Amino acid sequence: MFRPSKITYELFNLDENNHGWERFGENHGDT
Repeated sequence: MFRPSKITYELFNLDENNHGWERFGENHGDT
């Protein structure tokens, strides 16, 4: 389902800038 692609990498980069993996990870762990 999850395939590493150039587009995916860019999307992840944008997501990291917008949301932030650190905060996302904390939220996921707390839930």
